[in-house]
Amino acid sequence: MTQAHSHPEIEANLIETGSCRYLIDDRVQTLTCGDLFWLFPEQQHMIIEASADLAFWVVLARPQFLAQRTQRVPNSASQRPPFARPRRLREAERRHLTAVATSLVACEDDPMHHADGLAWWFDEACHITESQSGRLGRPMHPAIVKALALLDGNPSMPLPELARIVHMSASRLSHLFSEQVERPVSAHRNHVRMRRFQERVQSGECRNLTEAAFDAGFGSYAQFARVLRAGTGVTPRELLAEVPANSK
Repeated sequence: MTQAHSHPEIEANLIETGSCRYLIDDRVQTLTCGDLFWLFPEQQHMIIEASADLAFWVVLARPQFLAQRTQRVPNSASQRPPFARPRRLREAERRHLTAVATSLVACEDDPMHHADGLAWWFDEACHITESQSGRLGRPMHPAIVKALALLDGNPSMPLPELARIVHMSASRLSHLFSEQVERPVSAHRNHVRMRRFQERVQSGECRNLTEAAFDAGFGSYAQFARVLRAGTGVTPRELLAEVPANSK
């Protein structure tokens, strides 16, 4: 799912834990725990970033099948606006759809029963999407999309320079970034650095943790140790004991 693709089925994503960012055609959408999100045939989509704890259901059905079973499911998001953005579910709604999806997996060897359950799941998910119980998501601002790409390449880029490049004041960028990415710029910097650090350790290209930390963009070993401990509860010494010998 990290390669751009489309397919003839209608797809519903239900986020169980964690978060991710989807690129859909030419826009970026952030999804977090409890979001129900629809994708329609011919929509190019891919996951461009995901948290380590991301877990979600992907439920697919062909439009012809759904048209025979229920009249609720649209053929495109343009037909009904609520289907164009994520719907934040109540916990009871999320548990309800998850339980049915789990049952669908369990009855895959019974085609008739599985087909009935699949149609019912889509009908119920559509009913929830069109209800007023959830929170409608919003697309990510183009300046935030660009800022994320810049920070991915250079997590140490100063906020004033970042703001200048995306043509936004530093204060406005900082506020909008926290609102749409759901973490401050400083926290996202460390998120990128830790991801780069993990990639370098796993590749075995760095001689030790210190080299991997500097290559990842940390300004000092102390900063790396502080961020590691705050994010994972693990000290560098404890981490050193867990990595393969050729990565130490």
